[in-house]
Amino acid sequence: KITDSVVAESIPSQKKFNEIQARYNQNEKKSMTELEKAEFNKSYEKEFNEFFKDGYVKKWCAKVDRIESLNSGTAAYVRLSCDFPEAEYAVDEMLIPADSELYKKIMPLKSGDVVVFSGKLVSGDYSKKIVDLTTSYGYKNKKLYIDFTDIEKMSTKE
Repeated sequence: KITDSVVAESIPSQKKFNEIQARYNQNEKKSMTELEKAEFNKSYEKEFNEFFKDGYVKKWCAKVDRIESLNSGTAAYVRLSCDFPEAEYAVDEMLIPADSELYKKIMPLKSGDVVVFSGKLVSGDYSKKIVDLTTSYGYKNKKLYIDFTDIEKMSTKE
């Protein structure tokens, strides 16, 4: 219930994105020829790109999946998981410099915390897409890559 109100105020609508993702997941499970799969992926990639337009997301909601120190403590890696009915995906931020304000905000976070985040979607290390829906090692990579501009633990008090 608490996350529903946050998701309702997100920009662009995280609820709408979850609906697109759920539709993608349902359609992906249908058996298709390789050509049908290619066309299907192209149409969804177009829909995702049109949805994100400028690439900024504001006040989206997720759970901290992983947070760790990198490069001898000079940066941090954060992975968030969005686990909504029929729409599951990860949000990755590769390097948050230890000397940044953002680093200070993530220091008290731990795995399992529910957070509200904002940022700009970017290409992943191995993908030119901001939404990575490629198959890798037999698993579907459903990820958004982001440069956070803000992240904070969400109050779970009603």
